[in-house]
Amino acid sequence: MTLFFPDNTVLVNFAHIRQISVLEGLLQGRGRWVSSVAAECERSAELVQLEDLKNVPEILGVPIRSDRAERVDARAIQIRLRAPGDPSGRSFGESETIAVIVRRQLDAMFLTDDRGAIDYLAVGHPEIKVFRTTDLLALAVRVGSFSAEDAVAHLAVLRERRRTRMPDSTFLRLLN
Repeated sequence: MTLFFPDNTVLVNFAHIRQISVLEGLLQGRGRWVSSVAAECERSAELVQLEDLKNVPEILGVPIRSDRAERVDARAIQIRLRAPGDPSGRSFGESETIAVIVRRQLDAMFLTDDRGAIDYLAVGHPEIKVFRTTDLLALAVRVGSFSAEDAVAHLAVLRERRRTRMPDSTFLRLLN
């Protein structure tokens, strides 16, 4: 059974468009998260416009706590994901998620918009599939969670809030 591990970026994006329930439906009870992503989500939920994130623990359950080896791996991965000048905690949620999936050899998909994490997995672990927020929006249209028009409107909200730069034309190609 494939598990789905979202990072905080994807969770925040779905909160911005007020579609956490749609994300829950897409995960089909197979969503999981690691401790650092749960902590990031909890901090994000303090913002008024992201209050829907308070429901995420019910969806993703008890966070997976990484062991010592996984934390060491996560720090090494984090160094590769961070850009010069990034804060020291940047990308740790993505790094911890990757370390847990790899170390435990989980059948998992990573839900992230983090370009560094996507590139890292494409080269180092191509067996781990990645879905971006826009992929999930397209999937929601395919399974009937909302219409293509609604998805384009959600994409516009994400663009307005500088959460994505994907143009409608590129997104509409995902639907085919």
